[in-house]
Amino acid sequence: MYGGDEVSAIVLDVGYTSCKAGFAGEDNPKAVFPTAVGVVRSGKDGVVGKGPAAPGEKMDVDPPAAGAPAAAAAAAGTTAGTEEVKYNIGTQALSIRKDFMDIENPIQDVKDWDLAQKLWDHAFKDRLRIVPEEHPMLLAEPSFNSNECREKLLEIMFEHYKVPAVFISKNAVLSSFSCGRSTAVVLDSGGGATCVAPVHEGYVLQKAIVRSPFSGEKLTEYLLSVLEGKGTNVRPPYMLNKKIGKDGTIASVTEITGLENIRPSFKRYMQKTIINDLKETVCRTSETVFDESSNAQIPFAQYELPDGKVIDVGAERFKADKCSIFGVNSPSELQALHDCINESVGKCDSDIKKDLYGTVIVTGGNTLFPMFKERLERELAESISLLKVKTISPMATTERRFSVWIGGSILASLGSFQQMWISKKQWSEEGVRIVHSQCP
Repeated sequence: MYGGDEVSAIVLDVGYTSCKAGFAGEDNPKAVFPTAVGVVRSGKDGVVGKGPAAPGEKMDVDPPAAGAPAAAAAAAGTTAGTEEVKYNIGTQALSIRKDFMDIENPIQDVKDWDLAQKLWDHAFKDRLRIVPEEHPMLLAEPSFNSNECREKLLEIMFEHYKVPAVFISKNAVLSSFSCGRSTAVVLDSGGGATCVAPVHEGYVLQKAIVRSPFSGEKLTEYLLSVLEGKGTNVRPPYMLNKKIGKDGTIASVTEITGLENIRPSFKRYMQKTIINDLKETVCRTSETVFDESSNAQIPFAQYELPDGKVIDVGAERFKADKCSIFGVNSPSELQALHDCINESVGKCDSDIKKDLYGTVIVTGGNTLFPMFKERLERELAESISLLKVKTISPMATTERRFSVWIGGSILASLGSFQQMWISKKQWSEEGVRIVHSQCP
């Protein structure tokens, strides 16, 4: 039991595309920044991957001084005599062109704990400006997170950051709490994956979790491939030299030369940033099953690329959900979302199925497309005619994007929750295994 409720707890939600951090009890996270990390490495051969740095730009790791001992180099995140590594974190740092900078994601495929710690360092020191030793930490985790990852999280928080107390909670539980529910089936569709998890009385039913590979990342890649297939060259701003005319419009655009040292991963990241904006601006969910012939006359939506070229986006803005979101005639054989929900609820006990279908919570960035909620509710109702279906989604975009963090903020600020913390004393006595009994 941890009794230090006089100090605000920190709520941390690290997702595939963004990291959200803030103080418990607040309405929204104080810091939101990309999960991607720009990494510039230099080898012992003297080839340093440094590009032009913006005035006043700060790196998270500074190179050790000449002749510094190995211990100082290790403290700076480098290995003396072998490799110097600099990390660029945050929207502004990632948008500045640098030679030899690779874009890496610490939670993509295999978790990179060293990169993850750089994200947490940035959140604590640069964004929240707090001392981790003085604040208990509530960490959000995927509902399907492995036991090994949970144990590693606990170990890093106590060993490296020396926090006084920790609690780890499932995303689905926090999303349901943010909507004021303790029993629900939560559809969370974000940048890295889609997960359906039933929650009963505040606990995730692990055996009934259903995952889908559909993600915002896949949708972005699909839209980018469509544009490239039409011959559209998506050029990020760092590649362009634009001259603005007297009327405020772009007078001329030339492509910058001498970009041979720019890594392909950086170029792709910047292209996806543009496509993400396009996706959020013009795409929407088709009200019915997508049909190529019936949607041939759909009016075009216009979108201006960074080079000033205006492109017309037609049926693709509806076709995207055909290929990815609802799985209808999907070339990648993805399971439709309403089928994922039915499969998940079908694995639960029959006496709670009615309650689960009565509270279907949709959350995550992919659910923000117009008509998404209505389409999902209709298809669910058609597939299970004997039970009443009700979908719940926060009306505000911010609440739906940050529902996991908001749920954590609510939970960590409750007086009755303070006895749930794993204290440092408990961890030192029982070890990492305590996370499985204290944070089910």
